[in-house]
Amino acid sequence: MHKQLLLAGCFFSSILFPLQANAQDFDQLYVFGDSLSDTGNFYNASGGTFPPSPPYSQGRFSNDRIWTEYLAADLGATPTNFAFGGATTGSNNTIPIPGSVATLPGLQQEIARFQATNPTSNPDALYVIWAGANDYLGGGITDPSVPVNNLSGAITTLAESGAENFLVVNLPDLGKIPGTNDSPQASSLSTLTNLHNLGLDTSLNALSSNYDINIYDLDVSSLFADAIAQPAKYGFTNVTDACLSDTGICSNPDEYLFWDELHPTNAGHKIIGEVAVSRLQAEPVPEPGAGLGILAFGGVGAMALLKRRYQKTVK
Repeated sequence: MHKQLLLAGCFFSSILFPLQANAQDFDQLYVFGDSLSDTGNFYNASGGTFPPSPPYSQGRFSNDRIWTEYLAADLGATPTNFAFGGATTGSNNTIPIPGSVATLPGLQQEIARFQATNPTSNPDALYVIWAGANDYLGGGITDPSVPVNNLSGAITTLAESGAENFLVVNLPDLGKIPGTNDSPQASSLSTLTNLHNLGLDTSLNALSSNYDINIYDLDVSSLFADAIAQPAKYGFTNVTDACLSDTGICSNPDEYLFWDELHPTNAGHKIIGEVAVSRLQAEPVPEPGAGLGILAFGGVGAMALLKRRYQKTVK
């Protein structure tokens, strides 16, 4: 995140296609992913034992509301959350429930659970997908094409059942979070993150040529890199350490980017939510061929969302 490995042309300057649907048009919000988006599914499955509350907030892997809650509130959309802490992009989950042999879901099972009650997907809903960190941090994956293909498959499955609008989130530098930034694996995790994000970008381009879908690509990688490079811009005083540690809880969590070794604070989540809304509500920019444009978002000051909305027509 301090020195995020990015392909500049891919993330910081992109052709943005005109939007046909405004963010306020989404009547429902369906969320898939891991602990970065889980609002209590793992907590409920564990019988209310993990993550422990307190210090965690009512089943969230943070100290208060997380980004999907801010997103749903700002959109005025009814949220349904299938995200599970520990979920990989495949069928595995990396967090066991103490004293239980229960098999918890990965992203693929989350999609299957959704389809069990929604055989036809609502075309007016927004489908949020953010997963991949657990593949590299606990799932033993060293080939980024595996998670990228899993994410592509999840989008394809939903698109083929009628889903039309997707918000797909890339990964922050996994070598720069508190749990890894001093470890021997930090450099390799940074490289894997970079390859994952580049592969995801390529995959979304491929999907856009085959389906009549709108994919809003949320560049959290650049957002976190910018927050670490310029913490004061976001109201942070500490962007490298965890607020929650073995010695206790920091006295100023709103000034920390990270709550624990892996997850953002409520303050960090709020910024992600605000940036996500800004991405969805972006004004149309020049048509393709008029040059590359950089979109500046006020308030959060995030260059992170210089991403295109992919839209094609089924042949």
